Amino acid sequence: MSNIHTRDIGSLTVTVGFYEDHPMDRSAWPSGPWDEELFDWAIWTDTATGFRCAIKRNGSGAWCGYVLTPQDHPVNRRVDDDFGGDLTSGNPVWLDVHGGVTFHGRWALTEMDEAGHAVGFDCNHYMDAAPRYESMGNGEYRTAMYAVSETRGLARQIADYQPLEQLVSGTNADEESQ
Repeated sequence: MSNIHTRDIGSLTVTVGFYEDHPMDRSAWPSGPWDEELFDWAIWTDTATGFRCAIKRNGSGAWCGYVLTPQDHPVNRRVDDDFGGDLTSGNPVWLDVHGGVTFHGRWALTEMDEAGHAVGFDCNHYMDAAPRYESMGNGEYRTAMYAVSETRGLARQIADYQPLEQLVSGTNADEESQ
């Protein structure tokens, strides 16, 4: 764990490091804004929500963001719930994050012994640029600071989420169905 240290990203101090089990080969990456981001992942506790949050590079070098949620949090209901399945199916409109929700399930950052239920997104969509594929188009590279900002916004949305309550008793239920 000698490659783990703290770093300021914007106004936030995070713990950062490199992948230990599968180091990223950056030798084929062209020069770009990612040259200043000398880490593969970052993790922190969001002060506004208390949730653990993280960003990690995927295989293309693009950032992905994750919000770890308590197992009993309403967003972790899968079937027969308010959404009708996990959050990656149908990209719920109540979660506004870059590219929509692309991850919902068990998540881990082995370098920090962190694991749990998470909701996540990635910055590797149409018109996004990634270091590994930078020469393939004119997309915009989404920086670590951008991914942190999106992750913090996602954490606030998840913290604010309240499941819909159905009124199913008395005459109101009959009136609603007519």
